[in-house]
Amino acid sequence: MAQNWSKGYDFNKIVGTPIKNQQGEEMGKIRDLVIDSQGHVPLAVLSHGGFWGIDEKLVAVPFSALNFDQTGKELVLNSTRENLDSAPSFQVSDLSNEKWAEDVYRHFGQHPYWTE
Repeated sequence: MAQNWSKGYDFNKIVGTPIKNQQGEEMGKIRDLVIDSQGHVPLAVLSHGGFWGIDEKLVAVPFSALNFDQTGKELVLNSTRENLDSAPSFQVSDLSNEKWAEDVYRHFGQHPYWTE
């Protein structure tokens, strides 16, 4: 078990964490995390765009597509702003749609872990 356990994170500290891309552009903030029935965290919900919460768009991204930066205070998403803008739309009802979740994973270049 120790081989797979690198560091744990408190959900309360992840929600609200700024997201940047690899070029340092602000992409949004973590709004929520999705937990599946097996206890995995397959998706993070980002709020992005808008100004002070007005006209923000919610986008689900695979949690595996996010990495903490060297300071541990920001998350980095390996994606362009255009790719984030064109991500599949997010509605809470989508969370029970496996095909939608697989499309989200593929959109961000990730392999859905539940298909292995």
